[in-house]
Amino acid sequence: FEYRIPKETMSTLCIDFGTANTTAGVYLDKHYVDELPTNDILNKNIKLNKINYVTFPDGEWDFSVIYPTMVYISDCRNPEKVKFLFGHDARRKLEENDYIVSGTLFYGLKRWVHEHEKEERVIDEFGNIRMIKRKDIIRAYLKYIIARAEYLFKCKFKRIHASSPVRLK
Repeated sequence: FEYRIPKETMSTLCIDFGTANTTAGVYLDKHYVDELPTNDILNKNIKLNKINYVTFPDGEWDFSVIYPTMVYISDCRNPEKVKFLFGHDARRKLEENDYIVSGTLFYGLKRWVHEHEKEERVIDEFGNIRMIKRKDIIRAYLKYIIARAEYLFKCKFKRIHASSPVRLK
């Protein structure tokens, strides 16, 4: 058992923020952090001198590099701590409830990039209603993607590149 505080890396995490799906990856070499996570390298969870893709839990045992660009509002009682479900978790919630959900579900967040200051009216599972800025929903989604990458690759990313079409910038 090893306990380490993640070190910053100069490697760039690239996020393909798509309308329907999102993918993220990073090229990792032997210098990406000072102390390499040897267990993850031996287990082939991290491959040196290659592009490493962020994998997301897709079911109980499966993982996917494609992550649905969708957000479900689970609980918005506290405006400072809105609880979201992202990607596969949001999709699973939809499937569990026979595609009838009591909270607000968003698709196509990428289309919001050019109007990120606009507010959306959301309802959570408990019937609470709140106005939330689009940029806060996008931020929460992207922070989840980044946190997942940092967890998998055992580092803190300082450099992040997120793709977006020129007409939406």
